[in-house]
Amino acid sequence: MDKEYLDELWFLWSRDANDHFTNSQSEMDILCKLQPSKNLKRLGIHGYRGTRYPEWVGDPSYHNLVRLFLTGCSNCCIIPPLGQLQTLKYSQIYLKSVINLAFFIDINSALEMLSNSIFFFNSYC
Repeated sequence: MDKEYLDELWFLWSRDANDHFTNSQSEMDILCKLQPSKNLKRLGIHGYRGTRYPEWVGDPSYHNLVRLFLTGCSNCCIIPPLGQLQTLKYSQIYLKSVINLAFFIDINSALEMLSNSIFFFNSYC
């Protein structure tokens, strides 16, 4: 199947997969290899167990991305640089805590473009 024609993609990790969790680097390696086409318009990642997202999440070459959902990713402490995604109109991000707020590269223009829902839980990475 040609990834070029995908415009929406959801990556979902099952809850019972936690029993087989090896390490966060393995999780990131898996997600790195599943990099979608640059034509993507909507992306959702739920239940990811890595501590950081691959570099392609938040890459400005995803110039068609308008919706992004990063939810249930309880080990992840670093927000990708979403401020670089000029076409992003809506994002929903649930995090336990944050080490790197790379999202806020250009806070003024990013906040003008986005109507974001970002929730932080009081917990430590």
